[in-house]
Amino acid sequence: INELINGYRDFFSRIGFGNPFQTQAIANHLDISAAAVSDKLKKLAQDHLIIYSPYKGAKVTPVGEKQAKAIIRRHRILELYFHNVLDITLDKVHVE
Repeated sequence: INELINGYRDFFSRIGFGNPFQTQAIANHLDISAAAVSDKLKKLAQDHLIIYSPYKGAKVTPVGEKQAKAIIRRHRILELYFHNVLDITLDKVHVE
């Protein structure tokens, strides 16, 4: 889930965790192939983090949402640490 949420965080924050999403929508957002997205989604479905139906799309499960939100929270805490303590500008936080 770390890899998915870190890479797809903006996508999920835009559509919301409770909403279904299409594989192609993620592929378009990230400018990667739908096949690559499908492979990741299948792995997440095996871990019961999403409900995935090929050619129909997917939806994040409550367990997946809980884990994703925890990762996003940790990410935001690190951003604040880099900015407030290490004095790195917010536009450079992701580069560092």
